[in-house]
This record gives sequence, structure tokens and C-alpha cells, in this order.
Amino acid sequence: MPKKMYKSITLGKNIKNIRRNMKYTQEQFAEKIEISSQFLSQTERGVAGISLDTAIKICNTANCSPALLFKDIIKTTSTFDNYTLLTDTNKTIVDQLIKVLLDNQI
Repeated sequence: MPKKMYKSITLGKNIKNIRRNMKYTQEQFAEKIEISSQFLSQTERGVAGISLDTAIKICNTANCSPALLFKDIIKTTSTFDNYTLLTDTNKTIVDQLIKVLLDNQI
């Protein structure tokens, strides 16, 4: 598979996962990020790409890091970026561990 096609398909899957985690239909999410539901469908299937403006709208609407949007496309190395890739359950566990560590620091 050509690298560009892999990136489009991966980005589409990431967008679809973000949308589904927010429990939005394609129509609802498309309206929030100001694109047509047909274009969102094409994007989620990897047929169409998105603009920088749309990427920003997705991150702002989903309150997510670009690391989540571009997961498996752009390498993430920072702890914060990796944290944003965790599920909500795992984020809660990490938050609790950090609190315990901070409370027990000397």
C-alpha cells in the first residue's frame, strides 16, 4: 500500500474513533466541525484528506491532542502526548497514581 494511502486510511480511522468516542453520528460530528457528512464519510474511509483548519476543528471539538488525531502517523515521544492516547479508564488510573506519588513525596 502506498505511504500516502496508508496515512489517509489511518487518519480516517482515527477520526472515526474520535467521533465514536464522543457518541456522535457522522451528521452530528460533520455539523460540529463545519463540513458535510458526505465529506466526513469520505475522510473516515481514507478517500479524502482534511485541511489544517478541519484538523484544528476536530481537536477543538473533541478536546483532544493532535497526537490522538494523528496517532500512528506522527511519532509521539512526549509523556503528555502518550497520555492523550490512553482510554479514559487508563487516564483515571494514571491520574490516581500521580496523586499517590505526589502525596508521598518527601
